[in-house]
Amino acid sequence: VTSSIQSGSYFTVGVHTVTLTVTDSDGMSGSQSIYFEILTDADQDGMPDQWEFKIGLDPTVNDADRDPDGEGLSNLEEYWEQTAAR
Repeated sequence: VTSSIQSGSYFTVGVHTVTLTVTDSDGMSGSQSIYFEILTDADQDGMPDQWEFKIGLDPTVNDADRDPDGEGLSNLEEYWEQTAAR
């Protein structure tokens, strides 16, 4: 397996493509690409700034563990579940 992603390297904000190509001992190969987007997270709390703006959180404050609506899910869990934290 050959990788163009070096250990310790980081992707920048934006849309990226990673393609994995596998070749067997007979020379047959196949490839699969995945596409992913890295969003801005100024406070590095695991919630993208866009989502924090959308639901009224401050994207410059690490508030991932807070539960402003008191239903038992943290803001980060609300993001994972795509529910509203307020």
